[in-house]
Amino acid sequence: MLWLQSFFDNTPAPGEPVNPWSLRKSPRIKSLLIRVAAQLDDAHWRVDASARTNPDGIYLTHPADTALRAYLHVHGQQAGRAGLHLEFPPVDGQGPTYETYEDLTPARLGDMLAAHFCTAGV
Repeated sequence: MLWLQSFFDNTPAPGEPVNPWSLRKSPRIKSLLIRVAAQLDDAHWRVDASARTNPDGIYLTHPADTALRAYLHVHGQQAGRAGLHLEFPPVDGQGPTYETYEDLTPARLGDMLAAHFCTAGV
């Protein structure tokens, strides 16, 4: 049934690569996602198709650890800028940890996502 859902709402199956232009998201978030994707290794992140968000935001997740996520958004941001909420998995029985950043340039956003996803488990 998942394939049928993805057929109608353009969300990829879990673990599948995604064409940002096929997502039901605002042009601003699609453009930003494409710019950021050019900076990151595809092996370290995926679009979290199971997370429902508004058109100006999208969740990204680490393929090996789905508790390691990032929420990328453009609502409330200047043109060409983005907000980022990093989510870290629980440690030692504590709840998850969050970091929030606003007004990031695409270059800075790419650097932060690379550090968040590409160094996971290091």
